Amino acid sequence: MRSASLVSSKTSLAFHSWTIDTGPLVESNVEIWREIRDSLAKGKVESAAAALRQHLEYVSRFLADQLGASVVFHADGNYELGELLPNVIGRLKELYGKAADAAQSWGNIELRDAAARSKEALSRASGAQNVEQWAVNKAVHYNEWANFGKKDFGPVVDSFAELLACVSCDVCGSWLHVSFSKGTAEALRCDCSAVNFNLKPKSK
Repeated sequence: MRSASLVSSKTSLAFHSWTIDTGPLVESNVEIWREIRDSLAKGKVESAAAALRQHLEYVSRFLADQLGASVVFHADGNYELGELLPNVIGRLKELYGKAADAAQSWGNIELRDAAARSKEALSRASGAQNVEQWAVNKAVHYNEWANFGKKDFGPVVDSFAELLACVSCDVCGSWLHVSFSKGTAEALRCDCSAVNFNLKPKSK
């Protein structure tokens, strides 16, 4: 419906799954970070953590599909954040590497360096989230949040915001995706093409 311009991102919701633990996983709205930070400012760390985790679960599922990340299939469609997010990050690092190699083969040094910088930024951000991911683990019980203040959780929110900024476009705000031609990955790009990395090396 979106591709036919019948609805927009502001007038629609995308459902990905429904479980007893999480309820429906829906596409988070553009104000998600404000909602999380507002909860944090009020000292409602458990609410901020729940919102952040649900947003990360949605985004990880969506990007696994958009980027073609390898994930072990579950017939019940129940995937943990720890299964999805690392594979999404690994896949994007691989794509940035391919983009740099392709640009090198075409003699496009500027694009090669841009892909390398993007991969480096992603590596830095993913390193931080590996440390912080325990804080949004659903196994962390409510009683434990009583001793976990907003000053403790603020850096967690910042680290994941920085990570997700590496997989979206600064101009149009869309998530990065791989475009294909006859089953072959041709480009890593955003909706407006402000981010547009060629993945096809020059033929020898």
